[in-house]
Amino acid sequence: KKAKEEATLKLHASDAERHLMTEESESLKRERDEAKTSLEAVEAALVESTTRLEGEVNDLRRLRSELEASVEDLKEKVETAEREKREAMESFEKEKERYEVVMKELETARTKLREVTDEAAASKAQLASLKGLEETLKKESVERKRLHNKLQDMKGKIRVYCRVRPVSLSEQAGGTKEVVEVEDEFTVALDTRQGHKQFLFDRIFGPESKQEEVFEECKHLVQSAVDGYNVCVFAYGQTGSGKTFTISGCDENPGLVLRAVSELFSSMRAAKRKKFSLSVRMLELYM
Repeated sequence: KKAKEEATLKLHASDAERHLMTEESESLKRERDEAKTSLEAVEAALVESTTRLEGEVNDLRRLRSELEASVEDLKEKVETAEREKREAMESFEKEKERYEVVMKELETARTKLREVTDEAAASKAQLASLKGLEETLKKESVERKRLHNKLQDMKGKIRVYCRVRPVSLSEQAGGTKEVVEVEDEFTVALDTRQGHKQFLFDRIFGPESKQEEVFEECKHLVQSAVDGYNVCVFAYGQTGSGKTFTISGCDENPGLVLRAVSELFSSMRAAKRKKFSLSVRMLELYM
């Protein structure tokens, strides 16, 4: 009997526990359903918010693109305006320069007009003294000729110049170095096996010298030839030393011959009262 009562008590306790667990399970289900409902509401709200934000972001992107396009358009307009401004300023400066040139030409024309007027007023007196001026010119021409050729005689009947050519590219590639030192306008030096040696000339032209410089030193001989004196210029040196370049040169950089002939004809044209007879011969000497 006692055992039966204990079994009955255990059965009642088990039913109570089962009932309690059922109530707790139903409570958990309700909480789960409520949580699920809340989660679905949150997800719906999140989706709605995300959709709204994406719309706003797209609107902002579109607005930014429109603003960037507007900025680029404004930049182009500003650049165009600045370019037109520069062109307008350049045009203004050119017109201003033209105006200044025209004003200077006008002033020059006025000055020349006054000079011509003054010359016309003095022409009668000038005509009266013209014969005296011609006689003076003849005397001065004779005196100039005498002094010029006396100066050439004082410089010496024979003058020896030295021209040092630069090292060529092929020589540089082969390791060739300059051995000639131009100490001044009249002295060159060499370091030889016998020691340091100097050589004196009437004039030295260094590697950087130009054709114009060489001709300028010989230019006065053309005038002596026009005055009736015998003149001779020749180049001497070993093969490849630069003789042909100095004497003949090239079309872009002519040498002594072409420059001397040009100077000769200029001097002849200047001496209008004289008559000249020219002849040309060409000789090649090989030694």
